Amino acid sequence: MARKEGDISQNGVKPDIIKFILENNGQVEEPQIREHLKKKNKKVNQGNVNRHLHELRDEFNCIELKTIKKGRRTYNLWDITKLESLKNIQIYFKNIELNKYEKSLMIILNETGHFITSLTGLQFYIRLFLSASFFDMCIKTNIEKLFSRAWKIYLCDKGFGEDLHIKYLLNEFYTLYIKDNPNFEISSETFQVTMRELAQRKAENSEEIFSKMWEEKFSGLYKEITREKFMKIKEELVQRIAGLMEVNPETELFYEKFGEKYPGLSREHMKEILIDKVYHIILEKEVLDHSKDYENSIESFRKTIGQDREMHTKMERILELITLQQSDFKMSRFDLLLESFLYFDILNGIDSPDELEFVKKLKENEAIRDALFTESKDQKDREEVVLKWFLSDLEQSSKIIFYYKKPSIFSKNYNTSDEVYQGLIDFFGFRSLLK
Repeated sequence: MARKEGDISQNGVKPDIIKFILENNGQVEEPQIREHLKKKNKKVNQGNVNRHLHELRDEFNCIELKTIKKGRRTYNLWDITKLESLKNIQIYFKNIELNKYEKSLMIILNETGHFITSLTGLQFYIRLFLSASFFDMCIKTNIEKLFSRAWKIYLCDKGFGEDLHIKYLLNEFYTLYIKDNPNFEISSETFQVTMRELAQRKAENSEEIFSKMWEEKFSGLYKEITREKFMKIKEELVQRIAGLMEVNPETELFYEKFGEKYPGLSREHMKEILIDKVYHIILEKEVLDHSKDYENSIESFRKTIGQDREMHTKMERILELITLQQSDFKMSRFDLLLESFLYFDILNGIDSPDELEFVKKLKENEAIRDALFTESKDQKDREEVVLKWFLSDLEQSSKIIFYYKKPSIFSKNYNTSDEVYQGLIDFFGFRSLLK
């Protein structure tokens, strides 16, 4: 029967054995363990070391044994590879700082489906290394549950204003539709949840698949224009407008004549009017000209498809905002968790200078990113802002990697943190984007 936690020495042979196994890559032979303990002036021999090892495995379930045969001899190889082993070490040997060992960090990464060779995996690794409380929570709690809790924090913190705006737009859309379609059998709450789920699916699937999912969820939502038809019209509009927006004598003449007829209009306003006009032309060609069964006048039919177009446009904007919100959370969720655990550590007086400085720098970089993102004029500018943000994160991580020599895959043969940083840029393929 396993002994109680209070019966176990936190400074004896057993914790030294665990630390030695954690310090070494791969499996450790028993003679290596004995030699290590002798160097630490521990009174050991083959018999009592073997006893400690088997107690750690059989009573405490903290280490794992694998036996191999070489010729006529059998060798015991000891290792720590399982999350269950870390949980028990955490219970029985509280003084061992598990998050400072690469072996235990890699166990958490493997258990959560992350790879140290991915950018997300490296971000996760560094944050686990910096925060013991974050690491401990990852031992106890599934990472997806932590992400779910981080989402709640996000909605109460940096994502609060944007989420309020999205809720307003969803409620406005729902109210407008219910006004003309009182038999639409879905509550406002269910509608909001469904829309967020669909936005996630839209990001993961093609437009064609999403359109089918949309029609299944909201069959009959629109009277005349299906979502598939709307997207076809939108695509044709983009192609036509691209030609109309080119600077050439014809477009310049159009703006000149338009300005004479409606003095005081800005060129941007003229563009909006032109786009709307082209939209209606395509709309009638794609829908009105092919319809054989509209009951009322053409004017009435045009009004209906105009309403459908407006609803589709509103919905596209809402889906775009939800997708951006989800993307922003996904990019910052590890930082949000680290920040949350930093506050916990500060309140408990266990925060470290490295942890505090790292989070401060993350928040500074995030503020710069958000400010530049707001000022960005097009998609290319926004992509450059995100790239700079990723690079600033890598630069901070490289300082930790260089100082602590972890993870080992990225810390070998470098003499400065900048060399580590340049190596990370090459490894993750950012070099070509900087040209």
